[in-house]
Amino acid sequence: MQEIAAFFGVSVQTLVLFLIWSLLWKAAALWVSARSNEKWWFIVLLIVNTVGFLEAVYLFWVKKGKWPKEVVVDQIPKK
Repeated sequence: MQEIAAFFGVSVQTLVLFLIWSLLWKAAALWVSARSNEKWWFIVLLIVNTVGFLEAVYLFWVKKGKWPKEVVVDQIPKK
């Protein structure tokens, strides 16, 4: 980990913060795109890593804060 941080010219703590930051944004964007049935956005967000930038653009510009509602268990059709 120290070699990677040194390669980018940052401390290990800064690298860990970037990793956590990116993971949180990616998780939120993937969750919203999956719940919205937007397969192409899900694939792009899964493959492209932009340290949270593309994910933030998707969440706040494309979705404009209109995230999908939670599904209530009673609304799920029973088989």
